[in-house]
Amino acid sequence: MPTVKLRVTSDYRSLGHDYKAGDEIDTSASLAEFFQRDAPGVFELVEPAVKALDEPPADKMVKKPARKK
Repeated sequence: MPTVKLRVTSDYRSLGHDYKAGDEIDTSASLAEFFQRDAPGVFELVEPAVKALDEPPADKMVKKPARKK
């Protein structure tokens, strides 16, 4: 079952769920949908971090030596 990461923007308490502002929670998609309907604006979806591409590694290929003229 896929999980969804939510960030709590203000305190929330309901039916055994007690979260403080700033908490990040992993939950099922259906429960995340319930939270967003039950308390609009209290939970925001956290997008998965996209790994930035670094510069390519330095060219380590051995090349011919410079020619003497």
